[in-house]
Amino acid sequence: MPASSATGEQGALGKRTDNACTTSAKYAPAGKMDCPLGVQHRKTERAAVEGSDKVRKAVANASTAKATASASRSTLQASAFDHFDNITEVYIAADCLKLHGGYKLELTIGFPTQAGLAVGLRTRF
Repeated sequence: MPASSATGEQGALGKRTDNACTTSAKYAPAGKMDCPLGVQHRKTERAAVEGSDKVRKAVANASTAKATASASRSTLQASAFDHFDNITEVYIAADCLKLHGGYKLELTIGFPTQAGLAVGLRTRF
């Protein structure tokens, strides 16, 4: 499971620390199908938060933030591909994001969980 750690200075708020680990696997039985699966977990310590308590991105300007938060987020992704030939495939993909410990993001509109589903046809050139 690859892991990474990053720190960043946030002025008067002190140093932010982000630790992340990811893992992925692919099931590819004989034939035209394959099924990738991925998991990501990120733990953030002392991240600058906006007035609405949303955690700022690690690269965002934290000069106007007045508080920090420590929390984590986890994402699970799964998909299935059927390869018609070398350039065309149809797929279905799903993901689920869970926020823990007060982690809030603008994209979840205040909810602690977000899920997505996609179906498509892809042609490579």
